[in-house]
Amino acid sequence: MKVEKLSKGKNKKIILTITILVLLVGIIYITNSKAKYQITKSVQIVNGNVNYSLADLNVIALKVQDSKGGGTYNQAETVPIGNYEVNKDKSYCKYPGDNLEHKDIPMEYKNNRVSISINKKGTKCYVYLDVTTTKKVETAIGTIDVNLYVPDFNKTSCEDGCEEATNGIYEGEENGLPTYYYRGTINNNYVLFANMYWRIIRINSNGSIKIIYSGTTSNATGKATMLDNGNGHVFSKDAKDGDNAYVGYMYGETSQTQTLDGYNATHANTHDSGIKEYIDNWYETVLSKAKNNEKNATEYIDTESGFCGDRTPYEWNGTSATSQPDKTKYGAGTTSTRYGAYVRTYKSPRKPTFDCPNASNDLYTVSGAKTGNRKLTNPIGLITADEVNFAGGRDSSNTSYWLYTGEQNYWAMSPFRFAVSEAHVFGVNSDGYLGSDYVYTTRGVRPVINLKADTQFTGQGTTNSPFVVQ
Repeated sequence: MKVEKLSKGKNKKIILTITILVLLVGIIYITNSKAKYQITKSVQIVNGNVNYSLADLNVIALKVQDSKGGGTYNQAETVPIGNYEVNKDKSYCKYPGDNLEHKDIPMEYKNNRVSISINKKGTKCYVYLDVTTTKKVETAIGTIDVNLYVPDFNKTSCEDGCEEATNGIYEGEENGLPTYYYRGTINNNYVLFANMYWRIIRINSNGSIKIIYSGTTSNATGKATMLDNGNGHVFSKDAKDGDNAYVGYMYGETSQTQTLDGYNATHANTHDSGIKEYIDNWYETVLSKAKNNEKNATEYIDTESGFCGDRTPYEWNGTSATSQPDKTKYGAGTTSTRYGAYVRTYKSPRKPTFDCPNASNDLYTVSGAKTGNRKLTNPIGLITADEVNFAGGRDSSNTSYWLYTGEQNYWAMSPFRFAVSEAHVFGVNSDGYLGSDYVYTTRGVRPVINLKADTQFTGQGTTNSPFVVQ
């Protein structure tokens, strides 16, 4: 048999080809290996879906803080669902053959999963999860810390000495979207706008800022209301004869005859109440002529957000309300009637809302707005009883929450009831009490407006450094 020798040229080609193949295999192995240990993977213990083999990563301990907070941690077999964050001071990992506690390894709790980024095989991690009580939200006034738990609205709110010590910014819901409101003893919601001081009630679901007039100085209490001739102003100047109509910021007919459309006729938005006339006059003669940084003040005011004067009628039997009252009778004429805010904020269990139940008729907006009744002449109104309840007030004295004035009673916008031939509307008393008054009584006035969502602010919101509208 004849054996042929390969030429030197062919020999070199084969050696070169083998070398290239070896290099490619090595590169692929190294690339895959590095990717395996350097890309952040999600470890979901709850269903056993661990994206590493146990040789690569061991979660030796998953410790979850007690729901009440503090220093108590409990061993967990699954990743908890809720509001948690990795405690980066306590959590650590150990590399194989290394007994040091490495706290610089990226860990994150997000969407009910724990993610850990490792770069060494055999890493063992000890993860501590803390209950989070706040979250950060970006708003027109900057980044705010929002409390995550829901206060007890059956209790008043202040820093100390009242029934519930809840203070700060909380999240509510308005038409299915988040709104952020100020509650309790706070000193960070002051706004200087048009050379007047205001305080933030809440950040509306559309991002606009709802503010309430607070006088010409940044004092926490005192003369935060406007007074007509020094005596205050009546809610309804026409309420000589008792009728359900007069509970409205605007109202319809005052016929005493019960007809099939008695409720609709009574609460049609045909006539202005005395308080609306007064506020409109102030808007047109003062606010619309005011300047803010050389711009007209009205250029800053949002015209889409409205003001709810909920006139949902309820039959009241002395202890409870009928949720579906006969509108051919209740809410019209001289029939005794309780209204929506009475049931939500004045009787336990208190369940205030930022929604306006009958928005097409009771959400007061200007003619060009996309929602509401479009009956306002100017984009200005009053605070609601629900917003007072959210802020920390209820039917008891509270001299320590931010709506307390110490000197003047002032009107809210929400109807209270019609009883014993008298119409009553909610108001805040000088001692912070959320009460009501006859509509022909004089009270102070604190107008409410909404600043546009794109308004620019400086400052910290305090009395010494208020948010200043730019």
